[in-house]
Amino acid sequence: MADGGAGSGHRKLGDLGRARGEDVTFAIDAGGNLIDGQPIVLYASQDRASGRIYKWVSKTSFAQDMSRAQIRALLDEGTLYVAHFQDLDNDSGWTVKGVMPTEDNPGHGRWIELNIASKDIAPNAVALGHP
Repeated sequence: MADGGAGSGHRKLGDLGRARGEDVTFAIDAGGNLIDGQPIVLYASQDRASGRIYKWVSKTSFAQDMSRAQIRALLDEGTLYVAHFQDLDNDSGWTVKGVMPTEDNPGHGRWIELNIASKDIAPNAVALGHP
């Protein structure tokens, strides 16, 4: 396969973590484009048992006048988070109150940074063992 020049080809994106992701989607504007002046935000998930929802945010913001190589370079550094849903039973997908989260009643939670230097700990970490 011939080199397509700067900003083309495949490469490993280590900051995104090592997971069996089922999908990935980017935060975009109404026109389907990355959001000018904002970091690149992508979401990924797994639909297997004990699957998770992840969010990755680039360290540097996107600008509409960037070249393809500059845009790809934004994927070199960022922060990875995992969603923690309050009161969710991971086995059933229902809340402990017996309610299925919906768009109108989404439940509550927060993003927890996944980083060896992070002090952010899941609220249920103690119940699961050493945080």
